[in-house]
Amino acid sequence: MNFKNFENKFKRKAETANLLQASWSQVRFIPDLITNEQLAIGVLINHDGIVHTKFIEDFGRVECAYGSEIANYTKNCIELFEDFLHQNFDDSFSSQLVLDKRGLVQGNSIDSLLSELLERAVPLSLPHNQAKNKKQFHTVKTVKFHSDVKTYVKNKMGDLYKEIFAEEKGGLLVGDDSIGFKTLPIAINIKKNHKIGDLISSVYATPEKVEINCLKTLSNLQSAKKYTDLNSDFRLFMLLPDQDNLDLMTQADKKKHKEIISDFKWSLGSVGIDLIESSSIDSVSEKIIDWSGIDKDRIFEETI
Repeated sequence: MNFKNFENKFKRKAETANLLQASWSQVRFIPDLITNEQLAIGVLINHDGIVHTKFIEDFGRVECAYGSEIANYTKNCIELFEDFLHQNFDDSFSSQLVLDKRGLVQGNSIDSLLSELLERAVPLSLPHNQAKNKKQFHTVKTVKFHSDVKTYVKNKMGDLYKEIFAEEKGGLLVGDDSIGFKTLPIAINIKKNHKIGDLISSVYATPEKVEINCLKTLSNLQSAKKYTDLNSDFRLFMLLPDQDNLDLMTQADKKKHKEIISDFKWSLGSVGIDLIESSSIDSVSEKIIDWSGIDKDRIFEETI
């Protein structure tokens, strides 16, 4: 018997068993319903109910092929699509958005799978007339921040992660009979410990984008605080740019970014909401687990 071949087969099976497995979809956009021409603009991975997406970031090839007007229109629509898909990954709200489910995929990590699939399934995402070794600002969108934190917490806590994140599809249901009810896109709702919170990324190249996201998040949290238990503990967890990204920002942008966060922190504090900041997704995730008290509750229950 050839033990070497047997050993190699065993190793391959073990390696395959350790690979991450998920379903994936190609996301296509129809800019003009008259021509009905479809552009592949991104990919979506659904891993155990947690959605991860990656879209075109360099629009050089899109602009070259279709002009600046279509490129800008596509860029603006992607922001809308991305927020929607992270809540309704199995559906579409527009005939201009096509979600083509392709089947299963496996790999070492979500990020590597997204990058590989984007390169294969979205040719227009490849950089156009760009130096390969040129350093670029690495944007971390709020929706990606959400997915990465949720994945980290799930990997560490198993199904207990469901006790931390909002159960309602789309977020947190608030309101009353006099004005009606509305679902707000708020990520964290720990009912047993009366804790409500959200996540926001400030890792954007332009301060204006950071400011817009801060204003939207502040409005949602203020509404949630108004219509929930007065004794609830509210917190917002913010991802900051790491040193590599800070080094790529101009002094003016760094100053403006700092001012926006400072004003935002004051506005949150004025309504009794704490802001927790970190430049590490892992660190933010650990802070959420510790604050939630869910893990401590489990340990206590196991000891009695």
